[in-house]
Amino acid sequence: MKAKFIFAPIIAIVFISGAITAYTVFFTGAGAVNTSRLLSQGEKCLSEENFDEALELFLSVIENDPDNVNAYIGAADSYVGKGRLDRAIAILEKGYDITRSARILIKIDNVESLRPPEIGDIIYFGGYDWRVLDIQDGKALIITERVLVNTRGSFYTKFITWEDSDLREYLNGEFYDSFSEHDKAFIEETYVVNDDYNPDLFVFGGNDTYDYVFLLSVEEVRLYFADNESTIALNTGNRTASWYLRTPGYYTTNVARVRYDGVIDMQSGYGSSTYVRPAMWIYI
Repeated sequence: MKAKFIFAPIIAIVFISGAITAYTVFFTGAGAVNTSRLLSQGEKCLSEENFDEALELFLSVIENDPDNVNAYIGAADSYVGKGRLDRAIAILEKGYDITRSARILIKIDNVESLRPPEIGDIIYFGGYDWRVLDIQDGKALIITERVLVNTRGSFYTKFITWEDSDLREYLNGEFYDSFSEHDKAFIEETYVVNDDYNPDLFVFGGNDTYDYVFLLSVEEVRLYFADNESTIALNTGNRTASWYLRTPGYYTTNVARVRYDGVIDMQSGYGSSTYVRPAMWIYI
């Protein structure tokens, strides 16, 4: 899966750097020949994936011509090829401070988009904004940033568990199928543990399941969110809204949810006023 992410930046390097030579016409005199030659050589090195030599050439141009926007972009592409996104962003920020070039600002955004996500980041995937909750072994656990409208009714009615719920069927059917085949390739089928919440009252959590899309459990909410305030979520109307969890509540007719104020409620019934925040593990 990672090869797809590595391959794309290399293509971008060749494509973007191909425009470098065209901009050297702004220089005049003997120095113009030298600058053009260095930029052309740097471009050639990039196309051959000789990133170290390309970087030396572009940095040499920057040293002699600190206002050369193309040299900063070429140096950034070289750093990207070397896997040093931090250095690429640093050289671009330096270039922007000096040149105030809109092209460099755009390039900074492009490089930032190549950076692997970190916990707490908001990423765009499959038409939704997702918050990164965890990263393990090249995969990220993500949950929708906003709540989604609950379209299923018979969830956690008496003796109904996550395993048998209509909502699980919907999330792993219609909702999952709304993703493109390309996006589906990044979604991992996850082993989901469904613990009993209240064994003293015979509240059975159901069998463990394999799901592409699931809801968080009470324990996962407590693990991944620092406090009640951090669990508060908005709907598309920018209003706070409750969202369901997959953990059963105190009794067989209850289901756990996160209330609109961020408090976990173990005695919720199932109604249209509660939304969902789908979660999944994706390859990064």
